[in-house]
Amino acid sequence: MSTQQLFESIRKLEENIKRTGDTMLADPVMAVLFAQKILNSRFPAAEKIIANDTYSASVYAAQVIKGNWPDGELAISKSAQTSYDYAMLIGKRFEAGEAAIANDPQYAYLYARDVIGKWDIAELVIAKSAKFSYLYARDVIGGRFFIAEPAIVTASVVSITHDYCAQFKLTSRDIELNPINAMFYARDIIGGRWEPAESAINNSMWKDLYDSICAGLPV
Repeated sequence: MSTQQLFESIRKLEENIKRTGDTMLADPVMAVLFAQKILNSRFPAAEKIIANDTYSASVYAAQVIKGNWPDGELAISKSAQTSYDYAMLIGKRFEAGEAAIANDPQYAYLYARDVIGKWDIAELVIAKSAKFSYLYARDVIGGRFFIAEPAIVTASVVSITHDYCAQFKLTSRDIELNPINAMFYARDIIGGRWEPAESAINNSMWKDLYDSICAGLPV
């Protein structure tokens, strides 16, 4: 290779490095990947742009800094998921992200379970989800979650109702059940015929299955 060719190769390499650097500084996702995979350390020149992107800031804090990162907290706080993840990362409440968390039934339940304990301000949101209401009652309250019972007893996933009833030893008088839940309540909780619910069940598509339950057949 001639001297001229060598200098030309060096010039092209420098241009490629510059283009790569420009890309890293313009794209927060690429900047985080560069810090993770190439630098294996923080990337100070790109932290301003990373700190303005919710997902990138969350990953950078967790995978690169591996701890508290105040500069990225504003962006992180905009998402329930990233706020919960950040709280788990720092091992304590992340108050800046609690507004976002409290508006998501899943992450409100997880945050209550793993970080804060019983969380009154999030309960109306949690109560909109039968699944997370049951889990909140079981794992956080340790008792009935009264405001959520309308959602629980009308859940399309009927096992939620059964689990809730069994967990807190509810009787047929404790909650109002729709036909499908009444049928499974008769099977799983009462263990057979349940006369107070028969009018509703017999006028539904579940009548034949209920008759099998009453006859002691496995269903």
